[in-house]
Amino acid sequence: MPSGIIEAGITIGAMGTIVFFMFALSRAMVFVNVPSMIEEVLVAAIPNKYVFLLAANGLLILMGMIMDDVSCCILAAIILFPVAMRFGISPFHFGAIVGVNAGLGNLTPPVAPLLYFAAGIGNVPVKLYPLNRYTKTVILLLLFAQLPVLMLVTYIPEISLFLPNLWMAAR
Repeated sequence: MPSGIIEAGITIGAMGTIVFFMFALSRAMVFVNVPSMIEEVLVAAIPNKYVFLLAANGLLILMGMIMDDVSCCILAAIILFPVAMRFGISPFHFGAIVGVNAGLGNLTPPVAPLLYFAAGIGNVPVKLYPLNRYTKTVILLLLFAQLPVLMLVTYIPEISLFLPNLWMAAR
């Protein structure tokens, strides 16, 4: 029990530090008007919302591959959310897209924290299950499960808006 508490404290401390610095970065970026500059460039360069969604998916997958999901979501909110609003994308829909992309990126090498976390929970030693076998399995999962789900969530907004619309209708 004590070692579990210590490990949890270390993990929470690390996540807290990351979140603190991401919020500090976001405040600094807002202070110098970086999100507005990025928004203007993207809106001028991207012809329609479908191209924006494709570009956002690519960027979010790359971000998810190299950073944790909390940091990815914070940066997406700072940089891409204003652009999504300009293209008329629902905040709920955009949140679902960011969530699916962050989860997908966290299973994708090179960093792949969720992949290694799952291997640790399953007590799968790297010696018995080499990294290339992890990668092969993850690529199959990405191609035949996660990418199709990502495309469905991205280009059929009704999937991610079903529950929010149901809730709004009940109010």
